[in-house]
Amino acid sequence: MSNNLPGNPHEEDAMMYSCEASEIQAHEDHERLILAQQATTHATLALAYEQRTTTLVHALLSDSLVTDGKYDELQAEVRQRLGLGENK
Repeated sequence: MSNNLPGNPHEEDAMMYSCEASEIQAHEDHERLILAQQATTHATLALAYEQRTTTLVHALLSDSLVTDGKYDELQAEVRQRLGLGENK
């Protein structure tokens, strides 16, 4: 299964639970419901992660960070969240 949101630790879990919940013959009704709830939870976490990344990118583009000395830390976190690896 490929990760469509590199750097996002919740996307793969959301897809896995979603696929498992859709296998009608493999699980009882109550088990599929639990799997669907887990998929929804992880999808929500993945969305929140992406929203936080967007907020960090906007903060990175802010001029105030250059004077606060937070630029390097924030840049490293954004690169990690975008799946770009370590800042070199």
